[in-house]
Amino acid sequence: MHTNFARICADYGQMLHVFNEKNQPEPVTSLNIEQRPVVGDWVQLDSHKRIIGIKDSYSQITRIKSDGSTQPLAANVDHIWIFFPLDRDPSLTRWERFCLFAESQGFKPTIVLSKSDLCPNPQPWISMAYSLGFGEDIHLVSSETGTGTAELGACLAHGKTALLLGQSGAGKSSLANVLCDDYQPVAPVREADHRGRHTTTIRRLISTSAGGYLLDIPGLRELSWHGQDEMPDEFRVWTDQCLFSDCNHLSDKSCALIVAVGNGQIPLHRYEHWKKLVREASYLNRREDPKMASNSKRRWKQIHKNKRQKTNRDRMDDNW
Repeated sequence: MHTNFARICADYGQMLHVFNEKNQPEPVTSLNIEQRPVVGDWVQLDSHKRIIGIKDSYSQITRIKSDGSTQPLAANVDHIWIFFPLDRDPSLTRWERFCLFAESQGFKPTIVLSKSDLCPNPQPWISMAYSLGFGEDIHLVSSETGTGTAELGACLAHGKTALLLGQSGAGKSSLANVLCDDYQPVAPVREADHRGRHTTTIRRLISTSAGGYLLDIPGLRELSWHGQDEMPDEFRVWTDQCLFSDCNHLSDKSCALIVAVGNGQIPLHRYEHWKKLVREASYLNRREDPKMASNSKRRWKQIHKNKRQKTNRDRMDDNW
């Protein structure tokens, strides 16, 4: 039986498309394996265009959904480009979350400061991006004027693939149009809150004029990952000085890390963001582990019961 390999280039839910020999998308007729491939995977096809196997990937991008399950996003990616648009107030915690996610997947993030034509003075945003401490691969880009687009396109020579990450309306599809010869229309963002219109509604791999690929996915409202509660390296200098080996570094005022935050040696926003990631990870673990979730519910029921009993006792004391 004749077989050949092709790369998944689009996921429409009920149907998958692959690139054919002419690098054009075409549908596969059926999926004859249990595991569903993701965009970016190389799959083995039989003579009837049925998927009968998936090649091992050299990279996998996954996230945790709100129900605690793991969702594969993409495969065989070489770069992660994170879009921070300059047409709105910056959110350091959001910037940091996306960069931490990229690192958790084994990548040094490429930061794309998009829509630079809408920002008369981008220097504060550039300084802010450097202050995050995720390297110096930072690009000031405008799809309207062409600023910085050639440099990014050159990163995709020799068949390299970049995954585009960011909120809706961050300029991902606009840049894709520049690098991929107008592959799809874009929608304007709402002026009131700068929210995008989800121009990208499916995961799609697009070939660029430089010979590489962009992997465009819908804007992510939720972004969690395994190990997101791990201690940042810059915190360990302080946590190693804690008096107690079982310190959780979250509430004890004598904790060396908390003292360092209070002294301004660690930025407060970095510490608060890490605490938020720890809380989210704990919640997701409970969702994933039914026994842990049951114990947590039991514990909070007891806490509320104790509070009600204390309130009733206080009322009785007041009546006396």
